[in-house]
Amino acid sequence: MEVTSVSLDESTERKIDDIMRRTSFDGRSELLRKAVDEMHAGIDTLGTTSDMLDAVIVVKHPREEKGVSEISHRYDSLISTQLHSTLDADSCLEIFHVNGASDTVKEMYKDLHGSRSTESVRVVPQG
Repeated sequence: MEVTSVSLDESTERKIDDIMRRTSFDGRSELLRKAVDEMHAGIDTLGTTSDMLDAVIVVKHPREEKGVSEISHRYDSLISTQLHSTLDADSCLEIFHVNGASDTVKEMYKDLHGSRSTESVRVVPQG
Protein backbone atom coordinates (compact mmCIF):
# COMPACT_ATOMS: atom_id res chain seq x y z
CA MET A 1 0.00 0.00 0.00
CA GLU A 2 1.33 3.42 -0.95
CA VAL A 3 1.82 6.09 1.75
CA THR A 4 0.47 9.54 0.85
CA SER A 5 1.13 12.69 2.87
CA VAL A 6 -1.95 14.87 3.45
CA SER A 7 -2.16 18.39 4.89
CA LEU A 8 -5.12 18.96 7.22
CA ASP A 9 -6.28 22.13 8.90
CA GLU A 10 -7.07 21.98 12.63
CA SER A 11 -10.83 21.87 12.08
CA THR A 12 -10.59 18.85 9.77
CA GLU A 13 -8.21 17.13 12.15
CA ARG A 14 -10.66 17.66 15.04
CA LYS A 15 -13.49 16.25 12.93
CA ILE A 16 -11.45 13.17 12.09
CA ASP A 17 -10.57 12.67 15.75
CA ASP A 18 -14.24 13.08 16.71
CA ILE A 19 -15.28 10.48 14.12
CA MET A 20 -12.57 8.16 15.44
CA ARG A 21 -13.94 8.47 19.00
CA ARG A 22 -17.52 7.79 17.85
CA THR A 23 -16.85 4.87 15.50
CA SER A 24 -14.87 1.69 15.23
CA PHE A 25 -12.28 2.76 12.65
CA ASP A 26 -8.86 1.31 13.45
CA GLY A 27 -7.03 4.44 12.30
CA ARG A 28 -7.16 7.65 10.30
CA SER A 29 -6.06 5.88 7.12
CA GLU A 30 -9.00 3.48 7.30
CA LEU A 31 -11.39 6.39 7.93
CA LEU A 32 -10.03 8.39 4.98
CA ARG A 33 -10.19 5.36 2.66
CA LYS A 34 -13.87 4.90 3.62
CA ALA A 35 -14.62 8.60 3.05
CA VAL A 36 -13.02 8.45 -0.40
CA ASP A 37 -14.96 5.25 -1.21
CA GLU A 38 -18.25 6.93 -0.27
CA MET A 39 -17.48 10.06 -2.31
CA HIS A 40 -16.46 7.90 -5.27
CA ALA A 41 -19.70 5.88 -5.00
CA GLY A 42 -21.72 9.11 -5.18
CA ILE A 43 -19.88 10.21 -8.30
CA ASP A 44 -20.24 6.71 -9.78
CA THR A 45 -24.00 6.87 -9.22
CA LEU A 46 -24.13 10.03 -11.31
CA GLY A 47 -22.00 8.38 -13.98
CA THR A 48 -24.69 5.78 -14.73
CA THR A 49 -27.45 8.22 -15.56
CA SER A 50 -29.14 8.84 -18.90
CA ASP A 51 -29.36 12.12 -20.81
CA MET A 52 -31.82 13.63 -18.33
CA LEU A 53 -31.43 13.45 -14.57
CA ASP A 54 -33.94 14.01 -11.78
CA ALA A 55 -32.17 14.24 -8.41
CA VAL A 56 -32.13 15.69 -4.92
CA ILE A 57 -28.96 17.44 -3.75
CA VAL A 58 -28.53 18.02 -0.01
CA VAL A 59 -25.94 20.58 1.11
CA LYS A 60 -24.79 21.49 4.62
CA HIS A 61 -22.90 24.76 4.88
CA PRO A 62 -21.82 27.38 7.42
CA ARG A 63 -24.62 29.83 8.22
CA GLU A 64 -22.88 32.98 6.97
CA GLU A 65 -21.46 31.38 3.81
CA LYS A 66 -22.70 32.96 0.56
CA GLY A 67 -20.93 30.58 -1.86
CA VAL A 68 -23.78 28.06 -2.01
CA SER A 69 -26.19 30.79 -3.03
CA GLU A 70 -23.84 31.97 -5.78
CA ILE A 71 -23.48 28.42 -7.11
CA SER A 72 -27.23 27.76 -6.99
CA HIS A 73 -27.96 30.91 -9.00
CA ARG A 74 -25.73 29.61 -11.80
CA TYR A 75 -28.02 26.57 -12.03
CA ASP A 76 -31.43 28.27 -11.69
CA SER A 77 -32.68 26.52 -14.82
CA LEU A 78 -32.14 23.09 -13.18
CA ILE A 79 -33.66 23.82 -9.79
CA SER A 80 -37.39 23.10 -9.52
CA THR A 81 -37.50 23.34 -5.71
CA GLN A 82 -35.10 24.71 -3.10
CA LEU A 83 -35.58 24.44 0.64
CA HIS A 84 -33.40 26.31 3.15
CA SER A 85 -33.28 25.38 6.81
CA THR A 86 -31.24 26.77 9.68
CA LEU A 87 -29.86 23.82 11.62
CA ASP A 88 -28.23 25.70 14.49
CA ALA A 89 -26.34 28.93 15.19
CA ASP A 90 -23.51 27.85 12.87
CA SER A 91 -24.99 25.65 10.11
CA CYS A 92 -27.66 25.62 7.43
CA LEU A 93 -29.08 22.97 5.13
CA GLU A 94 -30.11 23.44 1.51
CA ILE A 95 -32.17 20.84 -0.30
CA PHE A 96 -32.39 21.18 -4.07
CA HIS A 97 -34.66 19.20 -6.35
CA VAL A 98 -33.03 19.39 -9.77
CA ASN A 99 -34.12 18.15 -13.15
CA GLY A 100 -32.26 18.61 -16.39
CA ALA A 101 -29.43 17.47 -18.60
CA SER A 102 -27.40 14.94 -16.62
CA ASP A 103 -24.10 16.64 -17.52
CA THR A 104 -25.36 19.94 -16.08
CA VAL A 105 -26.68 18.27 -12.89
CA LYS A 106 -23.28 16.58 -12.49
CA GLU A 107 -21.60 19.95 -13.00
CA MET A 108 -23.72 21.53 -10.25
CA TYR A 109 -22.94 18.64 -7.89
CA LYS A 110 -19.21 18.91 -8.60
CA ASP A 111 -19.26 22.71 -8.11
CA LEU A 112 -21.03 22.33 -4.75
CA HIS A 113 -18.88 19.40 -3.66
CA GLY A 114 -15.65 21.13 -4.63
CA SER A 115 -16.58 24.42 -2.99
CA ARG A 116 -14.97 25.62 0.23
CA SER A 117 -18.45 26.96 1.02
CA THR A 118 -19.85 23.50 1.80
CA GLU A 119 -19.38 21.10 4.69
CA SER A 120 -21.09 18.16 3.00
CA VAL A 121 -22.91 17.46 -0.24
CA ARG A 122 -25.03 14.39 -1.05
CA VAL A 123 -26.83 13.61 -4.28
CA VAL A 124 -29.71 11.16 -4.56
CA PRO A 125 -30.81 10.38 -8.12
CA GLN A 126 -34.59 9.90 -8.37
CA GLY A 127 -36.37 7.33 -10.50
